[in-house]
Amino acid sequence: MTARSVFPVAFVVIAALFAGPAGALDVGDTAPDFTLADTNGVEYTLSDYLGHVVVLQFMGCT
Repeated sequence: MTARSVFPVAFVVIAALFAGPAGALDVGDTAPDFTLADTNGVEYTLSDYLGHVVVLQFMGCT
């Protein structure tokens, strides 16, 4: 997974986590599984990285 493909994934993950009561998680909860496509159409599924450290990086751009 390239850095370029991580940014859209990170944005959607965070949006889903803070979507409201249905998406609310507490510290220590297991993240819900999801599949997202990057800008090239390559799909990534969170469960594919089970047992690995997943880092979400936030960047602002104008």
